Amino acid sequence: SPNTSAIKTSDEEPWKDYRPGGYHPVPIGETFSDGRYLVVCKLGWNHLSTVWLVR
Repeated sequence: SPNTSAIKTSDEEPWKDYRPGGYHPVPIGETFSDGRYLVVCKLGWNHLSTVWLVR
């Protein structure tokens, strides 16, 4: 289960949109590609995408 406090505020995308075919919940600190990318923070979103800062 994602750490919802890390990614959700009242002015962000609705939780009902987090589903297969919709948004994917990404907790701060999650890594991708065998640790190559570390999620630092969420920069923004719209109805087509979410933008994350990774390093």
